Amino acid sequence: MRRLLSLAAVAFAALALGPRDAVAFCRSTTCDSPEIFAQCDMVPAGCEPLEWRRTCVGWTLHEAGSKKIPFDIAELVIEESFLAWQNAFCGPGIQLQYLGKARCGQVEYNSLAGNANVVVFRDDQWPHEGADHNIALTTVTFDVKTGEIYDADIEVNTAQFDLTWDSTTINYDFLSIMTHEVGHFLGLSHSSNAEATMYRHYDVGSTVFRDLHDDDDKGICAAYPPFETLPPECNPIPRHGFSPDCSANQTEGQCSAAGAVEGAPGRPPSGFTAFLLAGGALAAIGRIERRRRRR
Repeated sequence: MRRLLSLAAVAFAALALGPRDAVAFCRSTTCDSPEIFAQCDMVPAGCEPLEWRRTCVGWTLHEAGSKKIPFDIAELVIEESFLAWQNAFCGPGIQLQYLGKARCGQVEYNSLAGNANVVVFRDDQWPHEGADHNIALTTVTFDVKTGEIYDADIEVNTAQFDLTWDSTTINYDFLSIMTHEVGHFLGLSHSSNAEATMYRHYDVGSTVFRDLHDDDDKGICAAYPPFETLPPECNPIPRHGFSPDCSANQTEGQCSAAGAVEGAPGRPPSGFTAFLLAGGALAAIGRIERRRRRR
């Protein structure tokens, strides 16, 4: 069985800082539900932390890009957000590789067909709840028993929000938002450290999420300990092979048509409703939202 659960919303605000040497990072687990943790420095008994069980993970960018962001800029910013985690100070034991453009802009995981971990912009309409405050959404599919991540897709709400990418005029900072979402892509949840990239609150106009904090560094290396020797050869091909096409359009093999399991391809159901799928995996959602100001 797979279920859809919220990893908890990110509201934009600033709170008092805790001690810099405190462990505040939180890893997503197979037991996650909204606001489940009072403490995030340990995985609850009976739960498994989410993580890629491979040393190299590939990602793609939907070929349509965004009408509001030049495609080459989008590629550079997104790649920088992935490299921020790969190049964390501790030297995490994971490599992240750009595989180029994908023709499929759906959020899906195919248990019997090729896959791609895609970043896609929603220029015309945000297909999820909270269109007026959800800036981005990361959907992670994983095994409910082991916590192994099978697939991760990031959607960016460019229908409602104007993202900026320079250091002069800053509104909703594209690089900050993407770096936070890549943390979810890698299995991290929200941190209680107000300086961390994975902190649950963000001030509009800030670029603080661009650079990883010590707490983020500890979190990524708890999930992916540094290689003991030289990194192994990078194999970024997803489970069941790589395909830039959606399951229904794949021609790589005869099994592609069988990959369309009811409820799996396309967008997850609203309300985080449980639904049955083949393969025994769980899909979790991580959001980033704009700050809500009280008047």
